[in-house]
Amino acid sequence: MPENLNMKKLALIFAAMSLLVFTGCTNTEDEPTYSIVGNWQPIKRVETTVTNSTPVTESYDYTDCQKESRWVFNEDGSGKQTTREQVGTICATISDKNFIYVHDKNSTAIEMSFQGVIEYGRVTSLNNEMMNIIVEETVGNVYYAETYTFKKIN
Repeated sequence: MPENLNMKKLALIFAAMSLLVFTGCTNTEDEPTYSIVGNWQPIKRVETTVTNSTPVTESYDYTDCQKESRWVFNEDGSGKQTTREQVGTICATISDKNFIYVHDKNSTAIEMSFQGVIEYGRVTSLNNEMMNIIVEETVGNVYYAETYTFKKIN
């Protein structure tokens, strides 16, 4: 009889643990959503060209001066791209471009219009700290892509 009682206790403990595992591990919270809104520091750019099925890729890590550049995405769909480069011995702003953008969070598509010139791409990764945007274009049988890696600074 004591063996039977120990077996019942063991079965009860196993059942309780199984119930805990099956009900205690469900995640009822939604995945966190992140926004491209904010100030972003470019840290890397990768250029890819595919001609006649032959890809060529070049990667560029930004210099300290280039990392002072900013891409700003505002809540209202406006933005500003400030580009900084080393000019002689100083780090200077060489370009300040306003743009408007539309970002579809579901499809990750992004469309940016720089003074009438529209660039199409995708936000390929996004969290609270980092973002990757790929801008793509096909001209004839040549595919061009630029992938930008950004670090959020605010």
